[in-house]
Amino acid sequence: DDEPWRHRPDGDLALQDGDSVHFQVDLRGLHLPFGVVSVAINAGPMEEICDDLPLAKDAPPLVPVVLMGGDRSRIRICPAY
Repeated sequence: DDEPWRHRPDGDLALQDGDSVHFQVDLRGLHLPFGVVSVAINAGPMEEICDDLPLAKDAPPLVPVVLMGGDRSRIRICPAY
């Protein structure tokens, strides 16, 4: 990604051993012509980290986020409201 990193309003957050990182990938394109990626640490609030995932049929394929987590990852499919 060529864009600069976004600063968190509450500053940096260090992960600790045993923390859970929750990713939400929204490919519905409800409010934008793009998909959105959000992340939360443990029970914290979701924070949008990317809002420009291409959704067009001719866009490059997306690598599933589950590949980043290994055997302890899980996927939940949510309905398009």
